[in-house]
Amino acid sequence: MDAKYLHRITWQPGQPVPKRANRVTLAVILTDEGFPTHSPRTFERWPLRTWYFHGREAVHDVSEALAYAAKKMGQPYKKSGY
Repeated sequence: MDAKYLHRITWQPGQPVPKRANRVTLAVILTDEGFPTHSPRTFERWPLRTWYFHGREAVHDVSEALAYAAKKMGQPYKKSGY
């Protein structure tokens, strides 16, 4: 991921997955779950509901994004403890 996004990541592998996340954090979570995401801008084209804008950032539901990624990749999505 591009260095210009690093300050916006609010989650690290090993931490509990949040219910909602900004696009940058969502890209890190999806990559950690096995769905490689090269850019947070990927989610602009995905049919995800935006919960609200916080500090000018779109915030999305993490489980919805994981389910869509699994559908897009043709894999079943299994909730891993969150």
